[in-house]
Amino acid sequence: MKRMKWLVAAVCLVGMTGCNLIGESVKMDSEQAVEKVNKILSTQVDTTQFKVVGINMFESEELSNDMSSLTLTYMSKDGEVYKQDFSKEQNGDEFKAEELDKGLSRSEDFKLVIDYNRINSINKLDMNLFSDYINKAKAMIPEEYEFASLHNFIIEESYPTTTRMTLRALRGNVKDDDEYGKRSIRICLSLLKKGEEKEYNGRQVITNYYQITLKTNDAGELEMVE
Repeated sequence: MKRMKWLVAAVCLVGMTGCNLIGESVKMDSEQAVEKVNKILSTQVDTTQFKVVGINMFESEELSNDMSSLTLTYMSKDGEVYKQDFSKEQNGDEFKAEELDKGLSRSEDFKLVIDYNRINSINKLDMNLFSDYINKAKAMIPEEYEFASLHNFIIEESYPTTTRMTLRALRGNVKDDDEYGKRSIRICLSLLKKGEEKEYNGRQVITNYYQITLKTNDAGELEMVE
């Protein structure tokens, strides 16, 4: 089948005793997950110093479909890029901010030409947009497979990423309008093959699962990533 080339096979090992999750479960593909993200954006991000240019949501364990962490990417006024992880507290339902991590350092030329005012900040994850793209992604699952979990969801704001491009734009050699104001989405789904049984090895349960990754094109439509 042609679509098989988009599938990545993996194995999930789970102990027979399992584990008890502490705190409230937050399903990755639920409205509650979006609410958690938006609470972090509104209460734990210093919007006077940074613009949010990326959100990356993760499931806690393979096939769990439970959100345990997310990573936010920031752009500072001086053109530096930072990342910050937020992890679900073991004894509660809130997400704790980890130490701010300076990511890819930009050159001084880049900092001079990047137009911070033209970068849009993702101050809120739109519930309807999230649900719409998740539903579209699920509709693209090959018919012999079924949805198991939303492995991760990424939304990013576009901005010039190379000094060469921004310098050329500054000199009028190229238009950089397309480098600002666009948002891209990337979704990874974990799937189970219909009719495929779990295997048992001692006290371990072995589950074969498969993943497909989709991303938006320039028109905002989802496409399979090969």
